Amino acid sequence: MKTVCKIFLLCFCLHVYTFDNNLIIIVDNLQQETAKTEEVNMTHQCITALQQRGASVLVSTTLWKNIVDRKKKFEKKLQDSSSIESNIFAMYKRTNTELKLAEYNLAIINQKLTQSWFELEYPQLAKLSQEKFNQLRFEFLCYIFKFDINHWRVYGARTGMLLFVPKEYQYKIEGSYELFDERALLKHVDKKSYIVQSLEKLLKNDKNRWVIYLTGHGHPKSSKQLANIAGLKIEEFRTFLEYLNNKMTIKIMVYSSCYGGGVHTVEPYTDLKLKYPVIVTAATDAPIFGFGLFEGVKLPPYDDQFKLHAVDVLKNHGLLPCTMQNYKAFFKRAWKGQFDLNLVQLISKFFICDFIECHAQKVENYPLIRKAGDLIFRPVREGLIAKLVQKITTNGTFFSHKPLLLYSKKIKKIKIDRAVPIISMLPGMVSHEIGELSAGLVPLSRLIAESFLSLEDMQAYKNFIIKKLVCFDDLIGSKKIINFTDILILHQENLMPKFFEKKVEALIFLKRINSYYLLVWNNKSITDIILLNEEKIRAMSEIKNFVQQGINYQAMRTPENLLTFDAYIDNKNFQQDIVDECVHIKICKK
Repeated sequence: MKTVCKIFLLCFCLHVYTFDNNLIIIVDNLQQETAKTEEVNMTHQCITALQQRGASVLVSTTLWKNIVDRKKKFEKKLQDSSSIESNIFAMYKRTNTELKLAEYNLAIINQKLTQSWFELEYPQLAKLSQEKFNQLRFEFLCYIFKFDINHWRVYGARTGMLLFVPKEYQYKIEGSYELFDERALLKHVDKKSYIVQSLEKLLKNDKNRWVIYLTGHGHPKSSKQLANIAGLKIEEFRTFLEYLNNKMTIKIMVYSSCYGGGVHTVEPYTDLKLKYPVIVTAATDAPIFGFGLFEGVKLPPYDDQFKLHAVDVLKNHGLLPCTMQNYKAFFKRAWKGQFDLNLVQLISKFFICDFIECHAQKVENYPLIRKAGDLIFRPVREGLIAKLVQKITTNGTFFSHKPLLLYSKKIKKIKIDRAVPIISMLPGMVSHEIGELSAGLVPLSRLIAESFLSLEDMQAYKNFIIKKLVCFDDLIGSKKIINFTDILILHQENLMPKFFEKKVEALIFLKRINSYYLLVWNNKSITDIILLNEEKIRAMSEIKNFVQQGINYQAMRTPENLLTFDAYIDNKNFQQDIVDECVHIKICKK
C-alpha cells in the first residue's frame, strides 16, 4: 500500500509541475529593423505578440530598441504642430470622433472617410508616397503602443535577447536575470541574439511542454553573406533544432522565414530525426509574404479594398491596432493537435475564402510539415488543400485553374484557361519538362510573368522546357493564338549564355514558325525581344540540351525520394557538372 501511495504521489507531483507553455521567438540578428530602416516585419510581430499576451516572447534586444527609438522620434516630432506626425495624430483623434458620432456604424465611416475626404482634410499626408505613409503609420503604432513592466516579468541573460513573460502565467525563472526597470531592457543592445544560449540560461532544467513559434528574416546564400533561416545561420538553426529535440519537450515548432522552403527544408536537417513535428510557412526558395498591415492601425482613407471591419474598432474606445496574426487562437489550436492549414492561417496568411470558393492568396506562404521522426517535408494534408492548389506528382495530363505545385520533373500536358503560378517544389537547382502547355487565350507575356516567373526575388534555381505551347501571342508578330515550340525558360543564373553580356534575371528561348527568338526578362517584365542568328541559336540549343540532361537525371524517382537529403546532394553535384561542362565548351559564362 505504501508503494502505491508513493507512486501516486510521484505522479501527482509530475502533473503539478509540468505545464503547457507557449513561446514566441522573434530574431533580427542582422539588425535589419532600426529607426533608420524601412523594414518593420519583425518589430510589428513583436508589438502584436506583446499586445495579445498569448505567450511568453523571446525577442532580439535590437527589436525592442527599435520600438523605443521610433516612439521617441515620434514624440519629438509632435512638438511641432505643423509636422506630418502631428497631422496623423490629429487624423487618428478625428477618426475616433467620427466613429463616436456615427455610433460606430462602420458602413457610414467607410463611406465618409474616403480618398477625397483624406485629400481635402489632410493634404500634407495625402502628398506622401505610399511607402512613406506606411512608415509614418508604423511609427505612430509604436507611439501609441503601451507597455507596463508591472504586468510582465522580463528577463535578460546578456545573450542579446529579452524574455517577456505575462505575470498571469505564474511562470518564474530562477536566478538574477529579472529586470525591473525599463531602462535596463536596453542594456547589451549591440549583442548578437543567441537563441540557444538564451534558452540554456533562462529555461535551464525546464520540464514543461512547449509550443514554439519562431520568426525572423531569411536570406539565401550569396557572395555578401551566408544563408539565414528565421534570423539564424544554417548551423545555428540546426543547433536550435537539436536543442529543442534533446533538452526540451516540444509539442510542435512552427516557423516563418523568407527562403525557408526549398533548399532550406533540406540543408539544415540532413538526416536529423526530430521527436517533434515542424511546420514551415514557406513553399520554395523565395521570399514569403510579410505579416500584418505594417501601418499598425487602419487609418483613413477607406475604400472598397481597404476598409474598417468590426475587429478594427472597439466600441466606446475607437480604433484598435490592426493585426493579421492571432497568437492566442494559434496556440490553442496547436495544443489540440490540429496541425492544419487553419492553424497556419492564424499566423501566416495563405488563402482567403468567400461564400463561393477558396483560393490561394499568397502561394509563397504555402505550409509544409515534417512530422515527428520523418526525414522530409510534405504538404500539410487536409481537404482544403485540393480547393487551393493542384499538386502534380506524376507524368500525366492536368487541367487546372489553381496554382500548380510541381513534384514531378516531367509532365505530359497541362491545360489552363488563365495564368496561374506554376511552381517547382523540389529543392535546389531543378528543371521541369512540360510536353504541352495549352493556355488558350492567355497572352504570352502574362504566362511568363504570372505563371513561370511569378514569385518575386526567387532564387535563380529553376528552368522549364516546354515542347509545345499554345497561347495568345502578344509579343511577337500578329496578335493571335499561335503554336510555339522548343521553349526554354532559363532562370538558372550559372547557365546563362556567354554571348549575352548584360545582367539579366531570366531568358526565354522559343521558336515561332521558322524563327527563333530570345525574350529578355528584367525588372519583372519583358524588356527586349531578339531575333537570333544561327550561331546564337546553336548556343541556346546547347544550353537547352544541358537543361534536358538535368531533367532526365532522377526523373523516374518518386517525389518522396526526390525530397530526401541524399537525392538533393546527388542532384546538386550533377547540376554542377552540367554547369562546368557548359563553361568548358565556352557556351555559358563563368
